[in-house]
Amino acid sequence: MVEEYIPAEIEEKWMQRWREEGVFEADPSSRDSYYVNVAYPYPSGSMHVGHGRTYTLPDIIARYKRMDGYNVLFPMAWHVTGTPVIGISRRIADGDEDTTKLYRDLYGVPEQTLQSFTDPEEIVNYFSQEYQKVMSRMGYSIDWRRQFRTVDSEYKSFIKWQFESLRELGLIKKGTHPVKYCPHDKNALGDHDLLEGEEAKIDEFTLIKFKLKTGEILPCATLRPETIFGVTNLWIKPDAEYLKIKVGKETWIVSEIAAEKLKAQNKDIKKLEKLKGTEIIGKKAKHPYPGIVEILPADFLDPNMASGVVMSVPAHAPYDLAALKQLKEKPTNIKPITVIETDRYKGEIPAEKILEEYNIESQTDPKLEKATEDLYGIEHAKGRISSQLGEYGGMGVKKGREAIKKDMIELGIATKMYEFNERPVICRCGEHAVVKIVEDQWFIDYSNQEWKTKTKQAIKNSNLIPKEIEKDFIHTINWLEEWAGTRRVGLGTKLPWDQEWIIEPLSDSTLYMAYYTIANHIKNREIDTSLFDYIFLGKGTPNEIAKKSELTTDEIEEMKKEFEYWYPYNYRFSAKDLIPNHLTFQIFHHTALLPQNLWPKGMSVCGMGLLEGKKMSSSKGNVVLLNEAIDKYGADTVRFFLSASAEPWQDFDWRENAVKSTHKNLKSFWRKTNQYLNYKINKPTEQKPIDQWLESRFNKTIKKTRESLEQHQTRKALQTAFYKFKKDIDWYNKRTNTNRTAAKKTLKNIATDWIKLLAPFIPYMTQELYSKTNKGEITQQKYPTPDKTKINNQLEQEEKLIKQTRKDIKEIIEVTGTKPNKINIYTASKWKWKVYNKAKKMKTQNQGQIMSELMQNQELRQKGNKVKKLLNKITTEIKKNNTDNTQINEKQVLQRAKNYLKQEFETKITIQKEENTENTEKAKNARPHRPAIYIE
Repeated sequence: MVEEYIPAEIEEKWMQRWREEGVFEADPSSRDSYYVNVAYPYPSGSMHVGHGRTYTLPDIIARYKRMDGYNVLFPMAWHVTGTPVIGISRRIADGDEDTTKLYRDLYGVPEQTLQSFTDPEEIVNYFSQEYQKVMSRMGYSIDWRRQFRTVDSEYKSFIKWQFESLRELGLIKKGTHPVKYCPHDKNALGDHDLLEGEEAKIDEFTLIKFKLKTGEILPCATLRPETIFGVTNLWIKPDAEYLKIKVGKETWIVSEIAAEKLKAQNKDIKKLEKLKGTEIIGKKAKHPYPGIVEILPADFLDPNMASGVVMSVPAHAPYDLAALKQLKEKPTNIKPITVIETDRYKGEIPAEKILEEYNIESQTDPKLEKATEDLYGIEHAKGRISSQLGEYGGMGVKKGREAIKKDMIELGIATKMYEFNERPVICRCGEHAVVKIVEDQWFIDYSNQEWKTKTKQAIKNSNLIPKEIEKDFIHTINWLEEWAGTRRVGLGTKLPWDQEWIIEPLSDSTLYMAYYTIANHIKNREIDTSLFDYIFLGKGTPNEIAKKSELTTDEIEEMKKEFEYWYPYNYRFSAKDLIPNHLTFQIFHHTALLPQNLWPKGMSVCGMGLLEGKKMSSSKGNVVLLNEAIDKYGADTVRFFLSASAEPWQDFDWRENAVKSTHKNLKSFWRKTNQYLNYKINKPTEQKPIDQWLESRFNKTIKKTRESLEQHQTRKALQTAFYKFKKDIDWYNKRTNTNRTAAKKTLKNIATDWIKLLAPFIPYMTQELYSKTNKGEITQQKYPTPDKTKINNQLEQEEKLIKQTRKDIKEIIEVTGTKPNKINIYTASKWKWKVYNKAKKMKTQNQGQIMSELMQNQELRQKGNKVKKLLNKITTEIKKNNTDNTQINEKQVLQRAKNYLKQEFETKITIQKEENTENTEKAKNARPHRPAIYIE
């Protein structure tokens, strides 16, 4: 009787043993090193299965490489800098109902503990401990000696060294730039400081000034100032609230929210009076260049975007033209004015044509977004300013845009405004962010062209998984400019030379992969930043550094050796959505501070997580907590599902029914392998071909699994190593008497290696199974390698024939609905094999070419029509069987399986060659690999 599979008991036992024995603590040795790391978490809430997916992948690769003979380092730390926990603690202190509910009801924080969360440190302490427990439960093979928090004094010394080094290289500058900003916290925001809008970028709008007869200015926000000469009217939202404000010496009319945005961008503003959109509509405004334009109503206008006032260019803006066509009272004097020429829309009104192409008739048609995007793309890439526009005529759109904008600003008829390209953008404190012009801010100068070139080189030399993400990195490198690397408030390291500023979270997490290599040696030690110069760059001497710290020269030398042993890292794992910031930043910093031989070797990205088809969101409660998933199914089931449901870089969908099915499959695997491993083999045995077939299939499985793991294709690896091979085992059990001694020996030997093959994915179950017949840790055993001598393509083709024949017989029986009294099987004639082999050898599907070659053979020429008919049937089959280069004795193979087929269909079986049977009419349908079947 096989013992029951109880995940909780098995997992607790091995988790405790691994911890006590320090199984995953990695120190330099004579073996080759392999270093994997992953983006450290921000422990401000409980882990959910989406987090589990991110951290499971590096653990699978770490375990695989460890079993493959490498000395593997997989460390972890806690990112706690910035403002997120400060915002959380403030909301809890203020009694915010949503926050309290999230932490009490979803995360299960005890009431007494929750009360202590008014101190941000308590949040960090609680959740970093919880994270470590959950990661340990998941079986992650982490060297916990190296963990640190980004507010530890030793780590702060490392960050000070990093920023002082960047400043010496001229890569940190002081300036005035637009940044994401929280009015509540009075602090610049990084992507990690946001609840929503993490991917929002800041666009530069041009505010073009149109003047009312009464003197007020309507500043129209546009990203396309080059279209100013095509403006036919202005748009105002009828039911929106607008404000009349004093801006310097001018009086402007803007949306209510725009006034606050302009104030944040250092405009000297004084609010005068409120007015409705309807009070402005119907008036006329003076075009900054000669002309008068009407002010019309537009329901599509978003008053929260930029100034809330929009200029209409119906020749080039599909939204504008669609809105004009829908007006109840259509102005008779408005006609689109073409100001951009393209070959595609030569002599035509571009917006008119694209509305026709998309069949758009309404300003609320969702297709307008795509139509606008397409037209803007065409005009930006291939458009020219109209030859009618004097000095600007003939300029490319990009060049013309800058020239026209520059001239308008110099003439005082335009100015700049900054706005997010997507909304909402919300700080973790709950406040809507704005774009603020921050003065005397410290920036990391990612616009430095020499630095960009080195970083692109590092990307091109990296192993990227999947390879397609290279273009995303290059795109990010190209658009990155100065990055606000400091904040006024938050947890973190103070800027060494200007301590009013704190280094922000994305900027203090760019080189810590190097810090891991020595983190366990400098905990609670007094150190000087010169230590990092020596360890990472070889500057200075151990004697000089020892005088400035608590470290001995021997300790310093050992640390340097350890860094050089582990670095550069082999792979960094992170979410795909961090390419636009963190993943690219860390490459920039490596290329700036370390020599080329220490630049990262590879990066692998993960997709997003869905829950029953919907995006996961902790704040909305749409998550499955990792702890709860482990309680319900066990860590191995969770790991297996997260690895098998999609390739790592694809989005995965946590579906309860699919997880249950995974658990059921693992329980079946547990029962079978337990049975196989417990077989007692007491005497010598002789294998049958079917035993050798299973060995061949398993060795191919090992080969393909290894290939998949090298490419981090966890889904493909498990499809091969588990699901497909499980089918091979099932077939083997059908095909032969597994009570035979040879069968038991085959199954036991294979099961011993099968659990090793799956150990990186399901470490607890495989460790428990391994321990039943062996001592020690499975993770310290050699990962299976394919035995080429046991791969037998001939046997595999033969067994494939038996499978196909069984399938064909079954289908005939099902279609005819008859119970067979006798099954006749006819194998193909020799001439058919000649045709098949010749066609296979030619490696073409052109039947004319194949036929021409075949007709050179006199025997085949005499069978011309028959050859042609056969060729019509086998051409596609040859393509499917592209690994089949072997002619097999089909009659002999089927004869060997005769008893199996007889038992399967409970009837008499006859097997004859096509040329030896009298039933030629039935036998003529036989072809290579597909015998003819006649059921009586």
